[in-house]
Amino acid sequence: MCRPELRAANQQAPRCPALAFRSTGFDHGYESRQSSPFFPPSRHGPVGSSTTAGNADRAVLVRLRRIPAGISSPSDPLAQLGEFSWRELATTDWEAAWAFYSELFGWQEADRMDMGEAGIYQMFHRGAQPLGGFYNRPPEMPVSAWLNYVRVPDAFAAAKKVTELGGTVLNGPMEVPGGGFIAQCLDPQGAAFAVHSEPEDMGRG
Repeated sequence: MCRPELRAANQQAPRCPALAFRSTGFDHGYESRQSSPFFPPSRHGPVGSSTTAGNADRAVLVRLRRIPAGISSPSDPLAQLGEFSWRELATTDWEAAWAFYSELFGWQEADRMDMGEAGIYQMFHRGAQPLGGFYNRPPEMPVSAWLNYVRVPDAFAAAKKVTELGGTVLNGPMEVPGGGFIAQCLDPQGAAFAVHSEPEDMGRG
């Protein structure tokens, strides 16, 4: 599935969703990477601990530690239905953002796509698993933000249910190269998210 099409919802979303990552090193290292912790490290019972921070462009991320076995992580082979399957950052300087996150999390550079006037869409992966992309946000987008995609059996059915449950479909459903479909949405509280389905997912829900 080609990912540059997975980016328009951030342009309209009024709220900036946080992005969570699993990490072994946890309670240090942010200052050296020009990030600013919003809250000190906190414990979450048997689940582990977390720190909420922002990068130099103020995009929000949550860093997790000691997640028990069985919970999906970036090292899992592929996202399953109902799991987050793609994430992308709309930012003011994708190259600076990439330098920050790749050093912080060990992400690896993947394909780079030229989107013409929209600029470059830089994809990244970890091992064999594609993870997401970076691009420069357009002038009309007020803040830098991550957008998370959830894999669903049918993007059309998911978009319909979003509206039935009080959410808003901002863009799509629309087809992307490879035969998949995406829809970008807001939940009833105004947080942005997106759904995507692969051709092999149809009828599995």
